[in-house]
Amino acid sequence: MNPNSLFNNIAIEALSLAFVLEQAEQLSMSKVLLISPIISHEKLLGHLARSSTSILSFEKYFIEHLSNFSNFNRRFYSEIVTSVNAIQLLWKLDIVALENGNLQLLTPINYDKKMGKRAEKIYKAAPNISALIDEKIETLYLNLRIEL
Repeated sequence: MNPNSLFNNIAIEALSLAFVLEQAEQLSMSKVLLISPIISHEKLLGHLARSSTSILSFEKYFIEHLSNFSNFNRRFYSEIVTSVNAIQLLWKLDIVALENGNLQLLTPINYDKKMGKRAEKIYKAAPNISALIDEKIETLYLNLRIEL
């Protein structure tokens, strides 16, 4: 069994998608699939969760923290099944809707400390994750070196 399957399970993925969608209001499916590889990198997630972190632009952050993105393509493909399952779970529970290729949050999930420290870190990072992926999808996929 892959240890990441326990660390990044469908529930954590679903929470992360809901928390980021709450900030972004709606995201293309291409951008939604970038959230899981971001939260699966503990150092990157920890930095994005800091209150002192502010995302001015994707390119600037990417260049300054290049080592956090070195294996992004591998993480992207490693997490894609769990991401799709999390989207499906949120859709089945009527928390999100898919409209014109964009995922929209219908019902916010209120953060509670009982969700655990990992969920807290993701909740704190959500505004920065939303800002980080607020870029043209072509730019994101090209710079993150996602092989399609």
